[in-house]
Amino acid sequence: MLDSAADAFIGMDTASRITAWNRAAEEMFGWSRHEVLGRSLTEAIVPAPALV
Repeated sequence: MLDSAADAFIGMDTASRITAWNRAAEEMFGWSRHEVLGRSLTEAIVPAPALV
């Protein structure tokens, strides 16, 4: 059901590790579910700082 949702869905545990990631989240953030499960939310959706 979540994979067919038009909106991104990201589930997290109490330590902010990703436990669920649907297709809309894959399209929006560019990471596959396999790449993000178990990572912290900030690793997946916060862009890395630009090096100047």
